[in-house]
Amino acid sequence: LEQAVAWAGALDRADAFTFEAEAGAELTITTSTPGDDDGEPANNLDLRLELYNPLGFLVELDDNGAADGRNARLLY
Repeated sequence: LEQAVAWAGALDRADAFTFEAEAGAELTITTSTPGDDDGEPANNLDLRLELYNPLGFLVELDDNGAADGRNARLLY
């Protein structure tokens, strides 16, 4: 698991996901990472969420906006 976490945290690593939502819908998108409890592996991931519209324009982003200051929470 440590190796997977270290690999996932590489500086040039990004994942993209697509989904459909109705126009005008309110979105809340959050990340969740392990490492907050005793006995869990150390976790240095620095997560960021970016939301793009169908034309490819960035419309919202969040970096460390979740309550723990490490995960991302995007509201749109």
